[in-house]
Amino acid sequence: MAAQPDLEVINNAIGQLTGEITKFSNIPAIANGNAILEAINGLEGRLVAQIHDLEDRLVAQIHGLEDRLVARMRASNIMPLVHAITGEDIQNFPPTIAAIQALNLLEANHILTALNQPSAGLIAAKRSRILIAVGVTTIMQTITL
Repeated sequence: MAAQPDLEVINNAIGQLTGEITKFSNIPAIANGNAILEAINGLEGRLVAQIHDLEDRLVAQIHGLEDRLVARMRASNIMPLVHAITGEDIQNFPPTIAAIQALNLLEANHILTALNQPSAGLIAAKRSRILIAVGVTTIMQTITL
């Protein structure tokens, strides 16, 4: 009969192996590896926080720049447009975007008629047509309104 495995020897070997495996955590490279992983996780958390802080500051700066740009646009003088038929400057043409946005119904109709543009619709639509005529885009209108 061929040699048979000795289960008691195997059991003792497994017990001895288990005891030795538990000692791996005492090896400096492995123990330090855990500390390194903890440090990396800590750095990751701080880095994420710093990125969020930077993002918040950039968004605030962008909003500040947009606000200043809108304020400048609203206060900037614009050239008066000319009458579509006579070629003369339209009388009492609003000097700023803010002034266009403040036009009343009669003033807006006067300008649209002079530009040979339709004067139908609500005052907001009329002001919008005048703003487009002076080169203010629809995006800029929504920002400045």
